[in-house]
Amino acid sequence: IAGWALLAEYFIAVAFVASGLSANFQGLISPLGFKLPTTLSIASTGSNGGLMDLFAIIIILLVATLLSRSASQTARVENTLVILKVIAILVFIFVGVTAIKGQNYVPFIPKYHANTDGSAFGGWQGIYAGVSEIFLAYIGFDSIAANSAEAKNPQKTMPRGILGSLFIAVFLFISVALVLVGMFRYSDYANNAEPVGWALRQSGHEIIATIVQAVAVIGMFT
Repeated sequence: IAGWALLAEYFIAVAFVASGLSANFQGLISPLGFKLPTTLSIASTGSNGGLMDLFAIIIILLVATLLSRSASQTARVENTLVILKVIAILVFIFVGVTAIKGQNYVPFIPKYHANTDGSAFGGWQGIYAGVSEIFLAYIGFDSIAANSAEAKNPQKTMPRGILGSLFIAVFLFISVALVLVGMFRYSDYANNAEPVGWALRQSGHEIIATIVQAVAVIGMFT
């Protein structure tokens, strides 16, 4: 049961991240005039005309191929990509801060109301509902513990690795969210799978948007 639960967890996470990578990649190449038809650019949700996300499928196959190689080779690639990804996040934060408008934070917590589909928005109920939707961002910390047998002095290094990476991830996650909401009204990001690139382009930072999105596309392989 635990094994199947873990497989389900990672199947969902892989699809989630691959879809985000695909959206960023499509946003990156759209200025070049290259655009896939709807049937191949988004996964089907019943009414959007999509059939499959072709880029997401290709990305998953590429990552599977990389993981089938030696562990040391994969680790070197991943370490490099993580460094690039953190630099891209910091660049976005520093550039995005210059485009923040204070009125976008008011009200900081919108008034609560129940949606017709039974979900909640605004208020503490909406915050809890939102938390349940972004838990996927924190999948992976449990996998650190699974490698404890290969770590040196795991009693000290494992807690440091798990808590340290969790703290850094939470700090970056909150920072990016605050900058995004400060740059544009939160409702402007509805149904937007590449909010960082979009926000930078809309605020006049096209070159930075291209650089950050290019690094994000590569960095999401981790």
